[in-house]
Amino acid sequence: MRPPIYPNATTTATFSNTTGEFDKVFKVNDEVWVVEFKGGTSAPQSLGKMKLNGQYYEQGTTPYAQATTRNMASMKPGGNVSVADAAAAKNAADAIKNAARSGKLRYYKVETQIGFDAQGKAMVEDVKMSEFKIDQKAIANSQ
Repeated sequence: MRPPIYPNATTTATFSNTTGEFDKVFKVNDEVWVVEFKGGTSAPQSLGKMKLNGQYYEQGTTPYAQATTRNMASMKPGGNVSVADAAAAKNAADAIKNAARSGKLRYYKVETQIGFDAQGKAMVEDVKMSEFKIDQKAIANSQ
């Protein structure tokens, strides 16, 4: 798989774990894939939440994706956000909206179950990938 378009080689982080940002955004052929990663030693891993207008929305919902896309599009340098981070987030948000306009946006959850071998060494036991169902037109029109 190609390197992600967000975060990417110009950003300060290699993996986003901040509310208001998608974990990874990839360009895959003519599609854009937004991927949320969940992992650990307990299953099932819970989804992140965001409070919007007094109501909580989980990752994988259209309102969550809309708000996250808007947030990434409007990131400004300052605090923990570098100029490169803000530019990469805006470019990723633009790619997400453009892909959604043409029905080429995919939003995935990847769950990794971690276990331990007989020597106590951590190992991947299982990986599951599923696609969230979202309203692409609503994402395309995120302002």
